[in-house]
Amino acid sequence: MQTGTKIQHVPYKGSAPAMADLVGGRIQFVIDGGNVVQPFVTAGTARALAITGEARSAAQPNVPTAKEAGMADFVIYGWQGVLAPAGTPQAIVDQLNAAIGKALADPALASKLSSQGTEPAYTSAAQFGDFIKAEEKRWAGVIRTANIKLE
Repeated sequence: MQTGTKIQHVPYKGSAPAMADLVGGRIQFVIDGGNVVQPFVTAGTARALAITGEARSAAQPNVPTAKEAGMADFVIYGWQGVLAPAGTPQAIVDQLNAAIGKALADPALASKLSSQGTEPAYTSAAQFGDFIKAEEKRWAGVIRTANIKLE
C-alpha cells in the first residue's frame, strides 16, 4: 500500500512451500522471518532485498532496512511471546517473566538466535501486553484500509 505496488497475494500453508516456490522461480518474492530465509540467502538460492525491522540484522549486515530501501514506514516484526491463561496469579506471571528474561540474557542463547537471523528481545509482561494492544490497533487499520476479508 505504501508504494502503490500491485501485488497478487499467494497464500501458502507455511514457509517451506513458499520458499520452495521462490527458489524454484514460481514466485517473485517472499516476506518471511530472517531465520526462515537466511539459509537460502547463505546458500545463494535467494537474495535478501530488505530487512523489515528498524535496524539492520546482525546476521545480514549488508542488507538494508526497508526504510533505507525507500519505504519509510515499513517496519514489521515477526514476534513470539509467552502467554498464560487469564487469571494466572501475578506471582506466577512474575516468576515466568523473570525466568524468560534470564534465559534471553544468556550470551550463548542470544548469539545462537542472532546467528539464525532472530533478534531476541525482552520486555516485562506489562510492556508485552501494551505491545500486543498496539499491534492489534495497527493491523486492524491495515486490514480496514486494504479491505482484507477472512477466507
